Amino acid sequence: ELALKAAYEHEIFITKSIHNIAVQAKDEDDFRTSHFLNWFHEEQMEEEKNALALLEEYQYLGDDKGAQLAMNKALGERK
Repeated sequence: ELALKAAYEHEIFITKSIHNIAVQAKDEDDFRTSHFLNWFHEEQMEEEKNALALLEEYQYLGDDKGAQLAMNKALGERK
């Protein structure tokens, strides 16, 4: 669980970092960078959502070792 929490917290950090760069670009009237960052922001929001979903799924499994193993196997098979 600690690894999933750390991953989710890292995704939040990355989202905030992109946001801070976007604010700076806006403050400097740098429209090209602002537009460029829109794609990254959308992608990052998806990554944050996915990390939270994995954490919640793991927490839902509780101490069920069989379910944890199945989740681990499914994650290992993702492309």
